[in-house]
Amino acid sequence: METNNEFANEIVEKIKALVKEGNVAKINIWHNGEKKASFPVNAGLIGGILMATAAPWALVVAAIAAVGTKCCVEVEKKDGSVINIYGSH
Repeated sequence: METNNEFANEIVEKIKALVKEGNVAKINIWHNGEKKASFPVNAGLIGGILMATAAPWALVVAAIAAVGTKCCVEVEKKDGSVINIYGSH
């Protein structure tokens, strides 16, 4: 069985790929229908540290691990559309 940390790292890799494509505004984490965390994505900041183990990614991993696998992770694009990475809320 996968640990929460492995699970979180897989999700972060999916998010990194979307951020690399561009046009991502926020990363949202939901649990039991409530938004538990929202991380704004600054293209310059995230783009510069995309491949590094940097604080923004550590926050995402920590937030996902905190709520476990029963969460919803979504990426909100600059145009307002939402891409569901995992789960539902």
